Order: sequence, then structure tokens, then C-alpha cells
Amino acid sequence: MNSHLVVASTLLVAAAAAQAPAWTQLGGPAVTVSGTGALTRAPAGVGSVGVAWHDYVSGSTFAFGNPGWSIATTGTGPNGLMFAAMAGHQYAAVSFGGLTGTGMFSNLADGLSLAGGFATWGPAPSGPPARMMHSMTAVGTSYIVLFGGFDGANALNDVWTYSFFTSTWTPRVPTGLQPPPRTFASLSEGAGGTVVLFGGVDGSNQIVGDTWQLTFTFLSPTWAQIGGVAPSPRASAGMAWDPVRKVAVLQGGQVATGSLSDTWELRNDSGAPLWRSAITS
Repeated sequence: MNSHLVVASTLLVAAAAAQAPAWTQLGGPAVTVSGTGALTRAPAGVGSVGVAWHDYVSGSTFAFGNPGWSIATTGTGPNGLMFAAMAGHQYAAVSFGGLTGTGMFSNLADGLSLAGGFATWGPAPSGPPARMMHSMTAVGTSYIVLFGGFDGANALNDVWTYSFFTSTWTPRVPTGLQPPPRTFASLSEGAGGTVVLFGGVDGSNQIVGDTWQLTFTFLSPTWAQIGGVAPSPRASAGMAWDPVRKVAVLQGGQVATGSLSDTWELRNDSGAPLWRSAITS
């Protein structure tokens, strides 16, 4: 996604530069969308930022390029959903789950093909049980990792992967101490193809601030908790991997009293992941 991290549909980017990172608001034509949607990467040739926003209310998908937002697809994607999740890379994305307009939990998946600079939605294979408020992230161009959520009775902490090569879901059973079940967690690719999990709302409806790293090995993935200084507890924070600076960047989030606006980086300079406050506002 070039040298930028994108965290909101009112597009802000944290530039990857030698000096301290700083947020910049991007201009250009705007579009009106609902607050229920998800960001993913857009085709490599679309704009200088390369992100797409899918509106789960209207079913329309929007791409951000030069000079601003434009409609990529109109009403052809998954719609009428709340608390679904989407993840992808510059060629494809997958949306999964959510709460339907009739109050049912969905276990349906939809695929967004971004090949050739065109956005096309179609059905994708289902796999994980129905849920909402779960977290998803792409790891490179190989696969998606899905974690947790809520199935209507309990918060979850299961792990599934979706292969872009075989278009199949696989349940994973990580070894090691497991993160407690939760919803609204932040999930991102991390250093060396790992996956980073932060915060969310646990099964007791408490906002948490723990950090976990999922490492994929030949036999099975392994969870490990990351200690030390960390962002304050929060839910629904934006988090994404910056491939240029090789850091996971976390921004904002929700707490009981409102919204946060601080920015943190999870760095691996010393060979072990460590949080560092990057930008405050």
C-alpha cells in the first residue's frame, strides 16, 4: 500500500519518512457513505494510496485514488449487514459474517476481485461458524486470518485462515497460552508474517489492552503474549502493517467515555516486538 497507512474513510495517511511520522488529510472528491463498512487495499494501479471502502448498508464499494474517492461498484457487494469484517491485498479481498437486517448472524463470505483495476463482487466459500464483531487481516498476498467475534451466545477466540490460492477456509488450533475470547479487537499483519492482536472487549464486556502475537510455523501456529509498555485499553482501533517501515501502526479506538486519537507503533528493532508512542493529538 505504498508508504502510507490508512485508518479512516475520511482519509488520513501517516507518511513513511525518515523523520517522525505525521498524519496528513487527503483532499479530492468525497462520497457519502454509512458508518458501517470496512477498508481494504485497492488495485495497485488505483490512485496513490490504494485503498477501497465497502459500505455494508448500500452494498457499494468505493476506491480512493487521484484526486479522491470514486465509486468502484454500485450495490453489488454484501449489504444490509452490521459488524461484518473484510480483509485483502491489492488484487483480492474477502468479506465475512456480520449481523443481517433480520437479526440473524451470517456465516456467508463474499469475494472482491480487484484484478485489472476493476472491482467485482461474487460469492466466496463459507467456513467459519456465523458471527459478528470479529477481526480479519491479510498476511501478504497468501491468506487471511480471522479471529474471535461473537456468535450470539459467547465471545470467541478461535482462529481461521482463508487461502487466496485455494479459496478455502481452514480452522487453526494454535499452541501456547491463548488470548481470552473477545470482540472488536484490532488485528494486523506483523513482522516476519506474524499476526498481531490488540485490545477489544472481552467476554465480561470489559475493554482490554493486551497484545498478542501469532506466529505461523510448518506444523501449527503459536500464540505468545507481548508484555511491556503498551497503548491504553481500547476497542475498535485501526491497525495496519506498514511494509516500508516494517511496523504495525495502531490509531485511535473507542473507550467508555468516547474516542481516542493517539497513535502507536509496534516495532521489532531489537528482535522482540515493543510498542512505542508515535503520534499524539
